[in-house]
Amino acid sequence: MEPVGTVTTILLILVVVALVAGWQKERRSQNYPPGPLALPVIGNLLQVKAANTCETFRKVSGGAKTPGLHCRAGETFWQGRGAGGPLALALPTPCQLTGTVPPCRHRAALPESMAPCRHPRHLAFSRQLYTILPSLMNHLPGPHQTYFRNNSIMEKFLARKVAEHEATLDSAAPRDFVDAFLCRVEQVEKGNPGTVFSRDNMYVTVFDMFVAGTESTSITLRYCLMLLLEHPEVAGKVQQEIERVIGRERSPSLQDRGAMPYTEAVLHESLRFLDLVPLGFIRRAKRDTQLGGFTIPKGCTIYPILSSALQDPRHFKNPEAFDPHHFLDEKGGFKKSEAFLPFSAGKRVCLGESLARAQLFLFLTAILQRFQLRHPPGRPHLDLRPEVSGIMNIPGPLELCFCPY
Repeated sequence: MEPVGTVTTILLILVVVALVAGWQKERRSQNYPPGPLALPVIGNLLQVKAANTCETFRKVSGGAKTPGLHCRAGETFWQGRGAGGPLALALPTPCQLTGTVPPCRHRAALPESMAPCRHPRHLAFSRQLYTILPSLMNHLPGPHQTYFRNNSIMEKFLARKVAEHEATLDSAAPRDFVDAFLCRVEQVEKGNPGTVFSRDNMYVTVFDMFVAGTESTSITLRYCLMLLLEHPEVAGKVQQEIERVIGRERSPSLQDRGAMPYTEAVLHESLRFLDLVPLGFIRRAKRDTQLGGFTIPKGCTIYPILSSALQDPRHFKNPEAFDPHHFLDEKGGFKKSEAFLPFSAGKRVCLGESLARAQLFLFLTAILQRFQLRHPPGRPHLDLRPEVSGIMNIPGPLELCFCPY
């Protein structure tokens, strides 16, 4: 290398180092929360591992613990947020959003229609690219094509069910969410070009409810069964409570929850221990904010790390262990915890929290009322460590034997 080229390279390196050092000094002078060295333009992008995004964020945060920041969403969403309880129209299961499951003759429709929801794990990055380069991603091979095919299947299924609802609609007696939506369109919104009550919005809303109301719940239930399989003493106590409160002659109901504190504690501990979605939805600071002694600048993107609450030893005596006593008081009654945030908190709390908790209670008690959980022959133990997939913790494969009483 020529001397001039060497000098130029050295000067360039020194300039870059000086810029980074100056930027970091300014950052510290502005009292930002602690964190690792961030490069200009790209920030900490090179430090983020797609396979374990949450753990990366926990490390780059430098251990700082501050409350999450919330920003106001669009005015339309803001006005409608929280109108009516989450169970007002959803009924006992998300499948009843379209009235497809209650009659036994429809039982074969559900597995086919829900097939698109079984392949969400490896598509997150492809969906992000699709948001940026939609025309290009339509023609490139890859796992996102599976998503497109599954999405098409779901759209056809929803279109078929909406057509069935329209053919049998009784505005005086809406049966489910789709009926209520169609009634609103006919009675209030017809002829209003600016309405949000459009057919496209109905498809998107029902699709979101199907996915959010089934995939997350089924994952949590699977993990709960894995935990009980590895902790038979806990499963035995749940079954004793079922025997005492419900018995064998009738099916469990939501009215039983108040009399079953141990079962409630097991479900809460399963949600805490799995930590299904460690990162909350992204927020943005609306203005310069002082929080926990630090400065949060206006426009700053905030990633609430829910895991920091779910694994806080100040609230859970042994956060690394599965222990239902985290949610039981000295007398064996159910004990709430302000650090229990698997559904987030505040104005942006998960809309389906009540529905998901109701489903988990009914499914788990119905299973344990009739069956003992056993390991398959030759497979004495399960690996309880979740398979991290982007922003979700997904439990590994489950094989078990349901042994009738």
